[in-house]
Amino acid sequence: MLDEYRAALEAGFTPGNVDPEGSRREHLAKLDDDPAGLLAELHDPQGLGPAFVRPDGTIQPRLPGYTRWMWHDDGFAGAINLRWQPGTSDLPPGVPGHVGYVVDPRHRGRGFATQALRMIAEEARALGLVHIDLAAQADNLASIRTIEKAGGRQIGLFDAGDLHHPCSQSTLWRIML
Repeated sequence: MLDEYRAALEAGFTPGNVDPEGSRREHLAKLDDDPAGLLAELHDPQGLGPAFVRPDGTIQPRLPGYTRWMWHDDGFAGAINLRWQPGTSDLPPGVPGHVGYVVDPRHRGRGFATQALRMIAEEARALGLVHIDLAAQADNLASIRTIEKAGGRQIGLFDAGDLHHPCSQSTLWRIML
């Protein structure tokens, strides 16, 4: 699977929306230097990994979380991640949601994100969460449709305050579990 993930990264897949190109290069470098370390960062249900450095430079302890890859007969199709705060469905201030996802451009519009979102919602329920929140830019109609198909309802705006997060002023969505 790592070879197909590498091929997607080399073809331009970006694994996140905070510094997409930087995260793509970082994953490629980690695949060269420490593939087991990359996988450990992508699967960290105890939140033991390195702290998260926000776009404004502030540091937040790592939340428990993990990434699941989306696959199709054609290979790697995208990634979805789940993060949570133990003991509550609430998230710390400035965290844009429990779930983030990215579909490889070659596989968009084929329902992979909707299916992955429904599946990760079931995993969130098994962890004891009663809802999951997601942020989506107001002009990202494809993402909004994905969230709606998975049962999401808009609950307001995500405001990262002065954190200068790329999701600032995005719409905030909730899926009840």
